[in-house]
Amino acid sequence: MKQYLLPFLLLFYTSCRPVASSPEENVQQDSTALVQITDTLPAPQVKSSLYYWKTIFQLSEADKQFIHDHQIGRIYVRFFDVDNNSDRLEDKAPSPIATVIFKERPLANLEIVPTVFITNEAMKEMGKTDTTTQMYAQKIAKRVFTMVQTNDIQNVHEIQIDCDWTQTSQSAFFTLLKELRKIAHEHQIRLSATIRLHQLTLPVPPVDRGVLMCYNTGNFSDRNTTNSIIDYQDILPYGPFLKDYLLPIDIAYPTYSWGLWFKDKQFKGILKEVDYENRTLYKPVEKNLFRVQTNHYKGSSFLEAGDIIRYEISPVAEINKVKKLLEPEISNKNYSVILYHLDMNNLLKYSHDEIKSFYNR
Repeated sequence: MKQYLLPFLLLFYTSCRPVASSPEENVQQDSTALVQITDTLPAPQVKSSLYYWKTIFQLSEADKQFIHDHQIGRIYVRFFDVDNNSDRLEDKAPSPIATVIFKERPLANLEIVPTVFITNEAMKEMGKTDTTTQMYAQKIAKRVFTMVQTNDIQNVHEIQIDCDWTQTSQSAFFTLLKELRKIAHEHQIRLSATIRLHQLTLPVPPVDRGVLMCYNTGNFSDRNTTNSIIDYQDILPYGPFLKDYLLPIDIAYPTYSWGLWFKDKQFKGILKEVDYENRTLYKPVEKNLFRVQTNHYKGSSFLEAGDIIRYEISPVAEINKVKKLLEPEISNKNYSVILYHLDMNNLLKYSHDEIKSFYNR
């Protein structure tokens, strides 16, 4: 890949230039162009995969053992986010934030997929004109390739863009993807995009591949939600759309947990690493709900007696139930399974066989 980087970087130093009512309506748009796009590059190999969503890339011995034990072949590493600049009152221009720092080079046998998360608000700002959108696409590509070169990352065959785009930002997002895809293809690299469930009902994005995100399926800020991470009933209506979806799809499942903090039924924030066994601080009230017993700080958050925490996990049975619903509907059979994400605090809660069941296709 290195031989492509110098001309690519020189390019940037010299120039910075309605919801579908049915699956059938959804897939009719731009289908010929999409097939031509995906046929220009070889299809990726099927590999057990992981997301890596931290700001420092450094694998622990436990991480490496997990990768070895489960024959992980591909890791989607979040390189940076793009969000509107909140520090400057006059200029809210979208900027890169939370860039990952590579403390070590990724293992040579791992395929690395640089992944960029773009907020929907930033996407709207970037999409004021097609020229502006194309300029941002070039800046994003330049930053990704510079990071790849600087950190001597060898095994890169794909770049992924993650954005919760909507109808209002769709046009700008698709323009961005077309420019990024053109740049990527010039260097024999695929472009993929995450696909949220609701986006299955929208036009197919102009990329080579999609990753269907089967997590964050519910409204986490709603006090009445049972489990916002993954819920079969939330996913059930989208099966018919997946069957006729034109884009080749991989599929991602959650393996994380969190606590959602409510005060007077108002969502206050996300809590991690809470000791729910401490009955002095937390008392179970029903299902996965806990009532705060004593005023205390959790990190920088001040929890008061009477506050409610909803503890959500990614249950094995629920994930496998969703697998049985969705995976038979995937038209391309060379799909890979991805787990979100490489965090041993959560992954160690599952047995080897349970992890294996997630990866079984």
